[in-house]
Amino acid sequence: MSDKETESQIPNCPVTGGSAFYYGEKNGYLLWKSAESEIIFVDPLPSKTQLFEYYNSNYYDRDPARYLREGRSADTAWSRRIETIRGLSNTGSLDSWTVLDLGAGTGSFLAQVASQCREIHAVEYSEDGRRLLVERLDLDEPVPASLEDIDLEEGSLDLITMWAVLEHLPFDPNLFFKLRNLTKFGGILALSVPNVQAWNRTWFETSWRYFTPPEHLMFYGIPTLTHMLEKAGFRVLKKQSFFSQRAFKQGVA
Repeated sequence: MSDKETESQIPNCPVTGGSAFYYGEKNGYLLWKSAESEIIFVDPLPSKTQLFEYYNSNYYDRDPARYLREGRSADTAWSRRIETIRGLSNTGSLDSWTVLDLGAGTGSFLAQVASQCREIHAVEYSEDGRRLLVERLDLDEPVPASLEDIDLEEGSLDLITMWAVLEHLPFDPNLFFKLRNLTKFGGILALSVPNVQAWNRTWFETSWRYFTPPEHLMFYGIPTLTHMLEKAGFRVLKKQSFFSQRAFKQGVA
């Protein structure tokens, strides 16, 4: 950051509202670290036009090995997550469940769970992803691009999933409240994010593979996510952090 930067240009953390300090620069975007929490964030954010162009310009063709993971390893990973969710449910069965996958990508998770539940819904921002979802899941209606575009009643969902989605979104203080309103009593929200507290983030610093603005904009750890979820009325049933040897071998970004 230039010596000409003034204190007035230093942003506050969008999550805590407290002070932040300069962490580094990546892909022409500035990264900032919250002084009060583990949060790292991008500021200034890309414009809506920039984000639209980024996600609607052959997004899934840029790195097929990363975005279009298929086959036995992907099936195994989804099966493990489904079993974890099943174990946390009151019934142990998904047969009567209504499921929303928020940021559904190309539908690999929904393809796994569709035969096990009553009804599935998807939201996906990328135009390519929405097209692939309709084809893959044989959907009768187009897939909405945002949560605001989906027609669901409050308290209608048994399960909401957000697999590697939250880091793509500018911080929305109302998001978890909206999701809580959509879930039934006893419903489950399951999500995953790159863990900003991971030792390899500290090791690689701004070369950490998940620092990829304008794709990734917010970087969370377990403490802040727990606080945000509980504030919205969720009860956190399970927290899990794991080391991915595959991700580590792919190196830095």
